[in-house]
Amino acid sequence: MASDPLFLQVQVGDCVLVEPHGAEWWVGQVLHCEGGARCQANSFFQIADVDTGRIQTVNPNIVTGIVHKGKMEPVESQAHKPRVLQARNRQSKSTQAPANAVHRTVEIGILGKAI
Repeated sequence: MASDPLFLQVQVGDCVLVEPHGAEWWVGQVLHCEGGARCQANSFFQIADVDTGRIQTVNPNIVTGIVHKGKMEPVESQAHKPRVLQARNRQSKSTQAPANAVHRTVEIGILGKAI
């Protein structure tokens, strides 16, 4: 409802503006809404900062705006996909690789290790 306080309108998945007292504002996505013992009104939020990924528990009074309502679609990223790199066969440092050195294809996983 439009007449409800803002913190009552916030739901899991919303992107919200957080303005802590004496600190810089930031935008985060709501991961969890904690209700009170007597009623289910939001009394705390767990919010993930969209820039740093840091998860914080915040009081509803510092949530000053809803930037995006509902769950956001993930951005297509190439970071989690394996990539293919060219790797030379290993040789000792004392011998130089010939001009026609054999190369092999290595698939690199998410942690930078060959898979």
